[in-house]
Amino acid sequence: MNASLIQNISAQVYRQFPEVAGCQPKVSLYPLPKGKEALANYLLIYNRQTETSNGKTILRIVRVVATEKGKIVKMTTSR
Repeated sequence: MNASLIQNISAQVYRQFPEVAGCQPKVSLYPLPKGKEALANYLLIYNRQTETSNGKTILRIVRVVATEKGKIVKMTTSR
C-alpha cells in the first residue's frame, strides 16, 4: 500500500480516535471472501496504551479495512 494512502487513512483515524494519534499502523493484506472479484483490501491496525479518566491504563486497538485506493470499508475499535 502506498505511503500517502496510509497517511490519508491515518488522518481519518486520528480525527475519530485522537488517543491513537501519531501511532504508525501495522499493514497487512485482508482476505476477500471466495468468489469476490474486487480490489485488494488491506488491514491497518493501530494500538496504543491510553489512560482512562480514573487513572487506569488500557490498550486501545483500532482496526481499519481499506481498499487499495484508500477508501475505508470498515473501522472498529476496542474499548
